[in-house]
Amino acid sequence: MLIDQLDADLINQGLTKTKRLEIHDLVTSTNQRAKQYLLNRSAMPEVIIANQQSAGYGRLKRQFYSPQQTGIYMSLLLPNIPLNEDASLLTPMSAVAVMRAIRTICQIETQIKWVNDIYYEGRKVVGILAESIPNHGIVIGIGIDFKNDGQLKQLVEKAGVLLPNTSPITRNQLISQILLEFDCLLPVYRQKAFMAEYREASLLISKKIVVRLNEEKILTGYVQDITNNGELVIQTEKQRLQIIRAGEVERVLSW
Repeated sequence: MLIDQLDADLINQGLTKTKRLEIHDLVTSTNQRAKQYLLNRSAMPEVIIANQQSAGYGRLKRQFYSPQQTGIYMSLLLPNIPLNEDASLLTPMSAVAVMRAIRTICQIETQIKWVNDIYYEGRKVVGILAESIPNHGIVIGIGIDFKNDGQLKQLVEKAGVLLPNTSPITRNQLISQILLEFDCLLPVYRQKAFMAEYREASLLISKKIVVRLNEEKILTGYVQDITNNGELVIQTEKQRLQIIRAGEVERVLSW
């Protein structure tokens, strides 16, 4: 596999405005480090990127396997974003930004599994996690299985990779494009125009799914739509329409 070193200068070359990047060879978690910056209200980078994470995590604190050299682990710090109902749009907005960047740089089409995963050829390749700290701001964490380290598919059954190890495309290129797409969408995310693109790329619309709403409640039904607020519209087995604002899709029963 080609050596692919993270380089702040190369990442910034593709941007219209230079960003303050903090790059590490190893961190426990880029999101954890980003949240510490927000809590301390100190001078902070705009983006934290790591070559490897020792304690990466996703939704519900699930472990996110983060090997060196082959993945992208980054967190964007948003200290000035208000924690209102519009903030929930940041996760689908980020998914669209990443999907656009993958299309541009890797020349492949991906799909979005509500609300925060991106799939390629039926396997998960990207996880996105937005975390908020009241009165301090929001962190957007993005983890991408960029290339295969040789252990990924053995450790994570449904995990995939974006590119073969022989591809000349670098992590710097994709990170740069993600930040470019993010900068295009963030100033106008409250207008929700990107949600049409999110729906078009949905892995779930017209599929029968099982979604867990909380520890005690599970719902089965067909996904009819995704609203402009990012909510699932499900037709239940009792032929009722139900709006799901938050939950975890456990299974897709029909493809």
